Amino acid sequence: MAQVEVVMDRLLVSLEELIRRETAVLKAGATLDLSEFNRRKSQGLYNLSAVWDSKMAKRNVPPPVSEERLRSFRTALEANQAALSLHLQAVREIADVISNAMRQTESDGTYDPARNGGGSK
Repeated sequence: MAQVEVVMDRLLVSLEELIRRETAVLKAGATLDLSEFNRRKSQGLYNLSAVWDSKMAKRNVPPPVSEERLRSFRTALEANQAALSLHLQAVREIADVISNAMRQTESDGTYDPARNGGGSK
């Protein structure tokens, strides 16, 4: 394995492990610091891009990465995307409940159709 391929493989493995950890935490419903995961993923992608760009600049060909590694990475990304989507949907639903509760608390009922005889006449 060429040195660049080894570096790329290690970076992909590291990034995949991080993504799988984030996915596991999301699926477990545990408290998680998304900003820390995002910071670490951004750093990993930056490092990956730097190696990729340096290789492309030298020979105008992408660094060799095994198809198996890329498939595994893609699978981890797809699972992470699904878990993050579910998490965001839950956050939206909770925000809607809180928003509706606040609106009801702040309202004096002046414009509530049920309170004023069923609506405008």
